[in-house]
Amino acid sequence: MSDKQLIERIANGEAEAQLIFYKLHVDMLFVTANRILNNPQVAEDVVHDAILKAFENIQNLKNPLAASGWVRTIARRMAIDQLKKELTFETDEFRDDIQEAEVPEYTDIDLSVIREAMEKLPAGYRAILNLHLLEDMSFDEIAKLLEIKSSTVRSQFARGRIKLITLLNTYHVRQS
Repeated sequence: MSDKQLIERIANGEAEAQLIFYKLHVDMLFVTANRILNNPQVAEDVVHDAILKAFENIQNLKNPLAASGWVRTIARRMAIDQLKKELTFETDEFRDDIQEAEVPEYTDIDLSVIREAMEKLPAGYRAILNLHLLEDMSFDEIAKLLEIKSSTVRSQFARGRIKLITLLNTYHVRQS
């Protein structure tokens, strides 16, 4: 079945097509939502709601080939909306006195260690690092999504990056 046919069947309310769509996208959507929220139970709820919202608005999808990106955007925005309810940010302007952390070149740190270090970050730092580094969003886009100043995003990114590097350095020292 082509993407176009699948979307047409979903638009017609066919449960089998909805199930196929769900199975195709649920894992990717969960990874996206959980990376932002760092809470598997809430991420599952967001994924469920995002897929329902996609089904309700499937007629707005102009290009069936863009369905994956479209539903991922829905899930990302819903996860960010959920996160906004829980976050507080320091609202000071970006300060030039924040020291730039030297980024060591580790070749022996497993990806799971980086994920673990990210999970230890405060939610605001983690969210901004994820959105900028993994979701490839600009600071201005993040500021608009989170409804905060772009300078606050830059400041939180700089501080989060320093904290992440510090956590990774601690891990590397323990392993040496």
